[in-house]
Amino acid sequence: MASRHVVLGILADAGMFASEGKISFAPDGAKLRAMVDSLRRGRKEGRLTPSRASKAFGLCNFVLSAVGGRVGRAACQPLIQRTFRDSDVGWSEALESMLCILEAVLLPQPPHLVVDLARVWDRHLVMASDACFEKRVGGLRALGIVLWDAEKRGGFFASQVVPQWILAKLDLVAETLIMQLEMLAVFCLYLTFGRFMQGRRVMHGVDNSGVLKTILTGWNGKPDMARLGTMLTSVMTGIDGDQWFYWVASKANIADIPSRPDFRGSARWDTLGELGLVEIPMVLPSEELWENPAGISG
Repeated sequence: MASRHVVLGILADAGMFASEGKISFAPDGAKLRAMVDSLRRGRKEGRLTPSRASKAFGLCNFVLSAVGGRVGRAACQPLIQRTFRDSDVGWSEALESMLCILEAVLLPQPPHLVVDLARVWDRHLVMASDACFEKRVGGLRALGIVLWDAEKRGGFFASQVVPQWILAKLDLVAETLIMQLEMLAVFCLYLTFGRFMQGRRVMHGVDNSGVLKTILTGWNGKPDMARLGTMLTSVMTGIDGDQWFYWVASKANIADIPSRPDFRGSARWDTLGELGLVEIPMVLPSEELWENPAGISG
């Protein structure tokens, strides 16, 4: 097996080695400019054909694979929509929103994907997030998040009913809304607890496989999930933490308790206090951040 120094030497020759045990990946400048210029041309012409959209998506997918957190990848969902579903070839509001996000993320300098081989992280935090969605009219739609610090043997939790203005921005199909709400819970966890994650290794349990796939790949074919994915990757690039995501069974997810504010005052809710968890307000995205998800990391 090659020694660590030999491997780092090979990477340095490939132009990926930064310094002091860090490997830094960044998009090729020429390909990045070609991608942005291609989309800007579509904006100027006021049209984007399915063929050009397909080529643009392939280039976006390649370029964004080397961007930190794959931020911006989910924003490219309108290109897939145009390639396979749209009958109109005009420059749409969705395409314009996508291009604005990509311009904010990639220009003038996209966040690099950095792998630090030498860093020693502080003791880990354990996170959990969950959502409640009752299908009946007027049913509960709420979020729950938990942070447990093993070193301090305590932590925090937050509970929040989803406001109507956020629900109005989601696909209100009853069979799928739970996935969007669970993705929103993950995003709100990072907005709320991000300051506690600096310099820490984070283990985050999620009980929805669709959400977990979106987090790990930075991609989802549903427009509202794609926007939430972009919002999440944007905020994660501003947190100096080492995130590890894993699937947890729903019945073992402690965040199920705060995701049900109707449990408040029950013995089950009291379990949170018995574990040393203190309730704090949940931070929700503002309407401004929802409309400009790439601006979150700034």
